[in-house]
Amino acid sequence: MARYGRRRTPYADDTRNDTSGWVEIKVRKLVPKARDGCTIPFRLFVNRMASSSPDWESFLHDPLRHMLRDPGDLRRVKGWPSFPGDRGNPRRRERRKLAKLRDDPRWQVRTTIANHHRRLSRIHASAIAIVGSDGIQVTVVKDVH
Repeated sequence: MARYGRRRTPYADDTRNDTSGWVEIKVRKLVPKARDGCTIPFRLFVNRMASSSPDWESFLHDPLRHMLRDPGDLRRVKGWPSFPGDRGNPRRRERRKLAKLRDDPRWQVRTTIANHHRRLSRIHASAIAIVGSDGIQVTVVKDVH
């Protein structure tokens, strides 16, 4: 799916999408409950994208919109918001919905880029999303190859 900026020019270059989609890593199965019954208070998701691809550029420009448009396993999160369809004026409805979601602390995205000193050309980047009650924390890690 092509993503376009305000001037109707496509994001990215000719790089094809090679996105794995958001996949959940079931952390609660890896770490047993504590003696007091406490469990891991978040869910962990990963995605891989080719740098300079339309999916990567879309994710960098607006991570929340990207995650809502192509949620993969993220849609299993309790209360995960649905996103407007194609009926009527989807752009206007999308903007209104995004504005409401951005005001809700559960859906605010905070992003960190690990190993930021590495170039992005011709590599894959992996995104790790931690979804908890206080929002979505995303860490991007660039491949070394």
